[in-house]
Amino acid sequence: LGFRSTLAENFDFRASASNGFSLPNSSSKYDPNVNLDPVELWQYEAGFNYKKSEKFEADVVAFILNTSKEIVEFPPGSGILINSGKTTRMGIESQASVNVTDAIKLTGTFSYIETEIKESVDESLTGKELTGIPKTIGTFDVAYTSPLGFGARFRIRDVGSYFVSQTNGSSYEGYTVANMNFYYNFNK
Repeated sequence: LGFRSTLAENFDFRASASNGFSLPNSSSKYDPNVNLDPVELWQYEAGFNYKKSEKFEADVVAFILNTSKEIVEFPPGSGILINSGKTTRMGIESQASVNVTDAIKLTGTFSYIETEIKESVDESLTGKELTGIPKTIGTFDVAYTSPLGFGARFRIRDVGSYFVSQTNGSSYEGYTVANMNFYYNFNK
C-alpha cells in the first residue's frame, strides 16, 4: 500500500507499507524434508523527491524492514536451518544527479543502515547486528555520451564495514572498487 503526492512544484512526497515473504537462500528450499516457514517481511518507507527540470534531481528515503521467522543455521556450522526470531533493519538511501551538460551526467548515491537482532533462539545474539550488511554504501558516477553515441562512464563505489560473525566479534573493513566503461549507443 502506498501513495505519492506533490507537496509543491517539483517536490514530491511518497510513503508505503508492504508485506512479503522470503524463502531460504540455499537449495534447501527445494528439499521436501526441510520443514521451514518463509521469513515474513514488513517494510515501511517514506521519502522525498525533488526534480528541477532535466538538470537536477534528488531523492531521499527512510525505511524500516522488520522480519519474523528469520531462517538461521543453528547451531552455527551444523547445516541445520530453523526459523528463529525477529530482526530490524533501519536506514536511509539517497541519490542526486546533475546533468552538467547534454553530454555529461554526475550521479551520487549514499545509504546508511542499522540492523538489530530483536529475538533469537540463541539469546546471546539478541541486540547484536546482522552479519554481511554494510553500514554504509556510497557511489559516485560520471558519464559522458557524445552526440555521435560514443560514451564513457567512470564509477567508484565504497562499501563500508560489516560484521562477519554472529557474535559481532569479527568484522570486514569493507572495500572500494572503481570501474571504467566505454560504449556506443546505437539509438543515436
